Amino acid sequence: EVRDFSWGEDGRNIYFTASDEPDSTRRKRMKDKFDVRVQNEPESAVHLWAVDVATKAEKRLTEGVFRVARRAGGSLELSRDGRWAAFRAMPPDRYADFRASELYLLDLTSGKLERLTDNYVGEGTVSFSPDSRTLAATADREFRYGNVTHVYVRPVSGGAWRELGKGMDRDLGIDFWSADGRRIYFDGSAGVSRNVYELDVESGAVRAVTRLEATLNSSKPRDSESVLVRYTDPSSPTDLYVVPLAQLGRRERWVRLTTLNPWMDSVALGRYETVRWRSGDGARVEGLLVYPVNYDRSHRYPLIVQIHGGPASAYQNAFSASHGTYTHVLAGKGYAVLQPNYRGSTGYGEAFQSAIAGNYWPLAQDDIMSGVDTL
Repeated sequence: EVRDFSWGEDGRNIYFTASDEPDSTRRKRMKDKFDVRVQNEPESAVHLWAVDVATKAEKRLTEGVFRVARRAGGSLELSRDGRWAAFRAMPPDRYADFRASELYLLDLTSGKLERLTDNYVGEGTVSFSPDSRTLAATADREFRYGNVTHVYVRPVSGGAWRELGKGMDRDLGIDFWSADGRRIYFDGSAGVSRNVYELDVESGAVRAVTRLEATLNSSKPRDSESVLVRYTDPSSPTDLYVVPLAQLGRRERWVRLTTLNPWMDSVALGRYETVRWRSGDGARVEGLLVYPVNYDRSHRYPLIVQIHGGPASAYQNAFSASHGTYTHVLAGKGYAVLQPNYRGSTGYGEAFQSAIAGNYWPLAQDDIMSGVDTL
């Protein structure tokens, strides 16, 4: 059973992951329409393979008792020079969770496999620098489970991991590199907005590239210096923009590519405002207040409180257009809406996010109700 696959850099090979044993039991259950959900099923080992496109010859590249982890976008990263493959793998223990995963580096020329981590946190994104000399990965700060996510780098040739963004009390990430490999760019949240940030690989410093009251998601094709931006704010449904990387921080230089919802220009929307208040214990809390359409200060309005899930999540300056955040519909019906980012929410630092550990309900309830009282 092939799980994930990626083309090699020269197009001659396809790399894929496959389990050692076919899942015949599960397939038989599906065929017989046995739809009971089975938890923690035994799993076979999963390994990395390569197939030669021309000859169709297959070769298994890894050995050992583990399974190459599955993730969105594929289970392995390939270096641009075609020599290296990096991936996450974990024991085939049926009760193992994501924290048991570790990072591995495979030399595709020699077949040598190196284990790169030994901890109890779930590593995330793995990425090679453009020159294939540096490997970057995301994991919990100081490799301690439950901390915010930071970025680590190390030479592909060997050496210790070096943590970037030390002292930064926010989640960091990896979306794309600068062409010279000196900077890593990522979309990061700070309060009710999500902007593009850059990490200096040498110094580890973090800098905001954009500072918009909006929600941005950016990507950059490998061989281009242009960035594709998915942009949305409270009054603008998501649209696409393109801008040279060097001009990303200058909003007036963005070129709009789409107008996906032109009819929205004729619709009256509720006005968004960022509000802040103090909870019962003095903690500072933030949220979004949406005013009723045609709001009149001389009138009183009913208030609806919308609470996000997670709780490791947050309401942000994005267009309200899903079954979970229909604020504009409510505003059009004459309601005010409060979307509080209570303790446990992301984007406000590690202490704010982890404060509810062992005391889940009281802090969140107090944060929310004190916001209602303030309004």
